[in-house]
Parts: sequence; C-alpha cells; structure tokens
Amino acid sequence: MLGSSLFSPTTKWRIARDAFGATSAPEIDESVAAFVRRKFGAELLDRLVAPFVSGIYAGDPERLSLRSAFPQLHDAEKSAGSLIRGMMRAAKSRKGPRERPTLLSFRDGNAILVRVLAEKLGSKLRLGAEVLGIAVRPEAGAPRFELRLRQPGNQET
Repeated sequence: MLGSSLFSPTTKWRIARDAFGATSAPEIDESVAAFVRRKFGAELLDRLVAPFVSGIYAGDPERLSLRSAFPQLHDAEKSAGSLIRGMMRAAKSRKGPRERPTLLSFRDGNAILVRVLAEKLGSKLRLGAEVLGIAVRPEAGAPRFELRLRQPGNQET
C-alpha cells in the first residue's frame, strides 16, 4: 500500500506514523468514517475504506459504528495506541480458533439466499410493495408481525 500510486505521500505518511505514534480511542462510539479520518485522513476513507464498507455492509461509513462493524480495530487502537501495533500484537497472541467471526459468504454468492427465500415464500412473495407500517402481534410462542402494504397501483393491503 505504501508503494502504491493510489495514495498521496500525506496519506502514506499518516499510515506509517500510526505504527510509531500513539492515539487514544475516544470513549464514545465513533463511525467508521470518523475513525478513518481521525487516524489516516479523508483520502484513505474515500479511496479504500468507503468502497470496502459499501460493498461488504451495503452501508454508509458515516453511519456505521466502528465498534459494531470492526470491533477489532477499536480494540487494537485502545490496547496499543496504534492500529498497526495493536493488530500485530493481536495476531501474535492469537492461539487456536479466532474469537470473533470473520466475514462469510455462500459458496455460490449471496444471491442464493434471495433465491431460496423466494422459493420458500412462493405465492406469498410480494414484489414492488411499499411497506406502510409494521405491527407486532404477540402470540403464544413467538410474536407475529403484520405488515401494512401498498401494492403497485396504490392498492393498500
């Protein structure tokens, strides 16, 4: 990454500086975007992290919690004052299976989940409907959910 032309010398310096400097993790839960900007600058966020987060989480890095999405990054900075040193320290101390789950996918891609759900729902599947409201109806066992929908053509059900 340091040899890449993707990042400016300033961003490369911020990455290298993290290995030797120390920062303290804020007590509040910050967004992924705020964390990356604070540690490495907007360029790393725009060119690497935001596309990654959007692709993996289909989420906005400005709204995605660092502690929820990437708790190991928060823990690394908190334990070592440096993301790089903290991750290296965690990798050295890891023995046996990983403590936290990694990103997983289906062998044939995530679209398989949608296909199987569509097959199971059959004629109950409604496409193009707008959800107007959701109500929880407590019942014995598990709660049931009731959806108020507007079908294409403004037909409310």
